[in-house]
Amino acid sequence: MTEAFFDRDAERAVLGALLLSTEQVTLVGAILRPEDFFLDGHRHIYGAILDLYEAGTPIDLITVGEELKRKGVLQAAGGFAYLADLAKEVPTVQLASHYARIVKERSIARRLHQWGLKMQTLVRTGTPADEILQETERTLSAIQADYHQPDRPHLAADVLLGEILLPLKRGERPRPLFSPFPSLNRLLGGFYGGQLIIIGARPSHGKTTLALHLALFLAREAPALFFSLETSRKMLAYRVLSILQGAPYRRLDELDTNTERQIEDAARQLLRDAPLYLDDRPGLTVPVMAAKARALQQSLEKGLSAIFVDYLQLIPGEGATAYQRVQELTEMSYQLKAMAQRLDVPVFVLSQLNRQIEQRAEKRPVLSDLRDSGGIEAAADVVLLLHRPGFHDPAANHHQLDVYVEKNRDGATGKISLFADFKTLYIEDPGAREENPGKGRLGGEAS
Repeated sequence: MTEAFFDRDAERAVLGALLLSTEQVTLVGAILRPEDFFLDGHRHIYGAILDLYEAGTPIDLITVGEELKRKGVLQAAGGFAYLADLAKEVPTVQLASHYARIVKERSIARRLHQWGLKMQTLVRTGTPADEILQETERTLSAIQADYHQPDRPHLAADVLLGEILLPLKRGERPRPLFSPFPSLNRLLGGFYGGQLIIIGARPSHGKTTLALHLALFLAREAPALFFSLETSRKMLAYRVLSILQGAPYRRLDELDTNTERQIEDAARQLLRDAPLYLDDRPGLTVPVMAAKARALQQSLEKGLSAIFVDYLQLIPGEGATAYQRVQELTEMSYQLKAMAQRLDVPVFVLSQLNRQIEQRAEKRPVLSDLRDSGGIEAAADVVLLLHRPGFHDPAANHHQLDVYVEKNRDGATGKISLFADFKTLYIEDPGAREENPGKGRLGGEAS
């Protein structure tokens, strides 16, 4: 194995420093996992150190040796004599995290090399290119996330002075992104980078339509990205056309002169005012979405304003039982939250609600109605649940769309009612006309 893939001295220096200073375990533990070490013996030693640290047991030559003996791997790790050599030969204990970063670099190099070999095998065996690309995105996303993990916690005082006070002195203030609905803005105070916003509803209650309204409005600040696991990009484009032009959604497959003009006008408006990217590739996982979003964000001058995922329960997993699926959705929710934080954009995730609502006399949704909820609401910063009173009650207002802010980590909860025309897929805040009488669809100038 070449030096590009393995540095014996760096591995020994890390372990020697940890044997001499328990304080270094926290710093190194944030960088390295046992599998980052190339030599099996070093993996055993590092694993024993981590186990002792987590158990609150003092770390030295004796305790580590006894832990290795208890696990039956003391001789495989080199014995007590090897542990003593590690402790004697460490250059500088305080540089443990620096040595750890060298070990991490070599570990990443090995993983990339192994993936390159695997990819060659996949190509030679005739694996479809689409499958290879998906696997490549998943693998590289996981490697990148591992590589970019912080090497140490941040001191609270440093965060206050460097990340909050200094930008404020420069006149750089956190700037929220607002929706086209003033009533919702007053409740939430806007959307911020790093937030995970869940939009939950039963089928045909407007969650995709509401999400498209938000995406088109936020795209006026910077491009927005919409991942659709349910609807093709062509059908989404039809919906966008309805929203922008006020054309009945169901009649857009009939091309005439008027429809042609509407399509051209909508395309020009999107390019000029609201660049929206649509991705309808089937089978997208969260790591793949994160990798695609990161690549797009880096390629755009203004980056991304927001990311939308439609919808959570369609993200593929391998859970064979209902319990396993709940666990998967919980993990996916936290992965989506991590994506929002890493890319510093709000991530809107649509979610189905349980069908038990249909059997209840009271159709108003609540948090526990989130399908396979698990940790979905725990991961979310904001949860919006939608309800159409006229969907079940013929006597109710068929144009009313209620939005329940069921969770708001940094503010108030409550309910707002919007006007919704589901023939043209248009949603409006009834109070917006009074506040901005000169504005038209999505806040644009009225014609």
